[in-house]
Amino acid sequence: MRSSLPAASVTSEIRSESLAPNLVVTWFGGYISKALAENQLLQFRGLLSECVDPIWIMELTQMTGFDPLAITVGGEWWKYFKSKHTSRAEILLISSSQAARMAGASLSFSVGVGVKSFASLAECFESLGVVLPMARLNVG
Repeated sequence: MRSSLPAASVTSEIRSESLAPNLVVTWFGGYISKALAENQLLQFRGLLSECVDPIWIMELTQMTGFDPLAITVGGEWWKYFKSKHTSRAEILLISSSQAARMAGASLSFSVGVGVKSFASLAECFESLGVVLPMARLNVG
């Protein structure tokens, strides 16, 4: 069973970028498959390799759906993120999708990482007190 079918005209991608020291944003677009999540895990690990107590924002507003098998791989992303923390880790989730928020809550419980949801990236940045140039906000 799939959370929704992949849209034929939407490009699927996962792209992570370090916007500031210890601040990584990962944009998820289109339909997220297990293979896509596996293929992007190494890049994500590379961005966090030198970080201590990083902030990770998962931007899911352009995601159209996901293969439930991708959640297992997502757990590997979350476990690696947690390993970079000296105290309790929290992932910041940008999504209006009920299925994505439920998957996040499930991973949060199983991995032991907190999760906080926001309606938009701008709202999340405001909550963090992060001010980035407008061009950077429109990267995703």
